[in-house]
Amino acid sequence: MFYMRHTLLFIVLFQVVNYTFAQVKRYHPLRINNNITLDGKLSEQEWQQAEMESDFMQYDPSGGAEPSERTEIKILYNDTYLFVGLHAYDHLPEKLVNYTYGYAF
Repeated sequence: MFYMRHTLLFIVLFQVVNYTFAQVKRYHPLRINNNITLDGKLSEQEWQQAEMESDFMQYDPSGGAEPSERTEIKILYNDTYLFVGLHAYDHLPEKLVNYTYGYAF
């Protein structure tokens, strides 16, 4: 019983310390009043005003590692829609395969 209490205390203490020192970075999407044209371009003024997030980490093949390519996202929303703008960089873009499924952009 003595060891079980100490083990439980250790686990709780570890979780509290882990939570206290964890780095929590929050992204704040930009609220807009109008709609965005879905054309594959981030040319509207609202995209320029949105906060950019690029601090990502790799999931596969090495979880938690620095990503091999840079990725940037911006998020906008209004009463009806959530808009996500993504710029995914690649050092060998000529090797990317383009599949078109009837989208206009």
